[in-house]
Amino acid sequence: MPADAGAPPADTGNYPPIKMDGSLGGCWYTYVSDSRLHPSGAYQETGTELFVGCLNETTCGTFATTYTFTGKFTANFEAEIHGRCEHSIVSGTGDFAGTSGIILFKDDVDNGVFYYRGNMKDSDNETDWEARTRKTSDRSKAAISPSDQTRC
Repeated sequence: MPADAGAPPADTGNYPPIKMDGSLGGCWYTYVSDSRLHPSGAYQETGTELFVGCLNETTCGTFATTYTFTGKFTANFEAEIHGRCEHSIVSGTGDFAGTSGIILFKDDVDNGVFYYRGNMKDSDNETDWEARTRKTSDRSKAAISPSDQTRC
């Protein structure tokens, strides 16, 4: 990650950071505010997140989001069946100062990746992108071997 992207936070969140690949290069930190597991296996989670990195290797800094994750899990919460989340950009620093937008993630649980796409807008332009990044955290809190994790 380029030095001008910013330093990682002292508190790295509730899950292992996600190393983002694709249009967004950097680290994604998640802070859970509320979570609910329903008897049906439906799971809802809300919170905030912090991205430290760059968009297309040229626009660097940090941005914060609020997010809502919804998914379906096995009856004993051992494995995710499907999931998706929506991330609204609420603030930014560096090149992301004044940025607004939305990022949508869809979990590919069979292959262990998050697919994401988004739209960001600042006072100068609007940027759309699509990409994917390796899944490095698991909302079921099941153990993931270190070889399966890409650490930031």
